[in-house]
Amino acid sequence: MRSRSKGGYLMILLAIAGGMAGELHVYMQGYGTLPMLDLVSYFVAIPILCANWGRMGKFMRRFLVWAFAWTAATMLANIVHFYEMRYWMKCVSVVSSSWTIMAVAYIFLRNYPKGFLWYLVGAGLGGWLALHYFRNGALEAFIVQRTGLDFGDSRGLGMDVLMEKQKYPYIVRGMLYGFVLPIFIWWRRPPVFLALCATVFAGFYLLFNGGSRSGFGIFCAAAGLGFCVSYGTRIFRRLTKSPVMVLIISVTALSVLFGGYKYLASSGMMGEGEAEKFENEFGEGGSGVINGRAGFKYAFQQMVRSGGVGLGADKRWHSVMANAMACEGLIGLLFWCYFLLQCFWFVCHRLPYSGRYASYIFLMVLTACWDVFGSPFAIRHKFFVLMALMALCRDNPYYGVGTIFDENMVGRRRFMGFSG
Repeated sequence: MRSRSKGGYLMILLAIAGGMAGELHVYMQGYGTLPMLDLVSYFVAIPILCANWGRMGKFMRRFLVWAFAWTAATMLANIVHFYEMRYWMKCVSVVSSSWTIMAVAYIFLRNYPKGFLWYLVGAGLGGWLALHYFRNGALEAFIVQRTGLDFGDSRGLGMDVLMEKQKYPYIVRGMLYGFVLPIFIWWRRPPVFLALCATVFAGFYLLFNGGSRSGFGIFCAAAGLGFCVSYGTRIFRRLTKSPVMVLIISVTALSVLFGGYKYLASSGMMGEGEAEKFENEFGEGGSGVINGRAGFKYAFQQMVRSGGVGLGADKRWHSVMANAMACEGLIGLLFWCYFLLQCFWFVCHRLPYSGRYASYIFLMVLTACWDVFGSPFAIRHKFFVLMALMALCRDNPYYGVGTIFDENMVGRRRFMGFSG
């Protein structure tokens, strides 16, 4: 009741609308499809920054400066390697969404921390709606290409696979964020175990329908962390106080997961198609995900060849970070390294206190980190809204306490005496 009385239904609706606007796209001549949230942010970000820059904390300003530097690097790279004015404008506008969305997210989340949860609800509903209306460019292109191919054509079958990889993640996120999460926000009686079961079910649904190995791992990892936060609170909080221990646990968990997948895939227990895919990527003739599909080797070579400036509007690879390295050079690489560093801080210092919302928030963080390394179709708003949330948390140790974070994060006595 606290969030409703303070923020009101209008704030909830605005948060949901913002999440939906980040997933819904409109077509603009010369630019292709753009998210609605990006378009709104372009118009309101500068007035917001001018009016609030002096009141922002140092981390929020630091995040924005990194985004400004990335935008400047984009402008420089596309001037040095000039293609066409429309490419220059498109690249600059895409990268500029970093600081414009951060500014909008900051002004909204600053006084309404629980709006981040309702934003996740809106993103889930918006993604589900985007399967049918206001689709993103990738899904729209798949549908257009698929309709021009014969169903028995191998290219048509391949297009079906690509469409499924887009379709099913939207379905499971819509289920978790759009329908399950609101129950836990409004009604505090359901046991957290039900939310964890729903998250695991979503992971298996992805694996069996869309064949998404990474999605399956991410959803199961989110459920596992939610279980640790909810049922092993004291032990988990002690472990996260040591960044080295968090790294060791993370690397060990990844090794176990990949080892299990390697055995199941290479032995044929996951089907002939998965065994062939594993051999192509990780076998003797494969180059792996990092150097092959993600394109890090190529991106690093292009960054060095360009003297660290980047090649501007270059080929897009299966990784947000690799694209930034190849197109915007060293600044693009450093921007995403800084983002990953802040995500690591957030996991160590805030997630242990997120209680019943841990699995949902960690799912957002883990999906964003995975998209930085290995996704070609990443939706940008989740990066920059998350950055605004992390900046607010770093600038104010009391931010979100009693709403999305447990009051034990700062000590119950200190929380009870805090009025700001």
